[in-house]
Amino acid sequence: MKFQQSLKMITVYVFMTLFLMTESSRLAAFRETDMVTEVCKKTLYFDLCMTILFTDSRKHTSDTKGLAKIVLEKDKYIATQILSEVQSLARDTGKRREIREKCGQCAKGYNGIVSKLLPAANKFLDSNKYSSSIEQLKKVANDAKSCDEQFSKANMTEPFNNMSVHDITMVAVGVIQTIT
Repeated sequence: MKFQQSLKMITVYVFMTLFLMTESSRLAAFRETDMVTEVCKKTLYFDLCMTILFTDSRKHTSDTKGLAKIVLEKDKYIATQILSEVQSLARDTGKRREIREKCGQCAKGYNGIVSKLLPAANKFLDSNKYSSSIEQLKKVANDAKSCDEQFSKANMTEPFNNMSVHDITMVAVGVIQTIT
């Protein structure tokens, strides 16, 4: 009889432990999702922020600064792709001279974004100099927008889409601003 009672107690204990562990995990996952949502609500581009952060598994172990680093990494990846594209278009002799020249100017801007501005913003973020990081990111956003405006001012269709760098950069600014 005592054995059966002990067995029942152990079984109840095991099930309660498993239940509490499961509920604890669900609560932790909810908190992570909730943190990402709260951070993204404070940015200019909520949907873009959610798309970048929600799909990245590192969000589970990141604080707000870590979320900012995830966004900066995505920003650099996209900027590097655009740099490659504008460099290729600038050399494409099949394109009109005016397009090649504007792409060459954009390539100079994107080279600065990829090689100087984004690394500087990341370095400032690492050293908790948030306002300096934001300052660098605002330069990134302006340079990306300036590339776009070269084509729109000339009533030309842009041969690539670079507003994503502007928008992702502004998401990074918003995330960093939640730290300060």
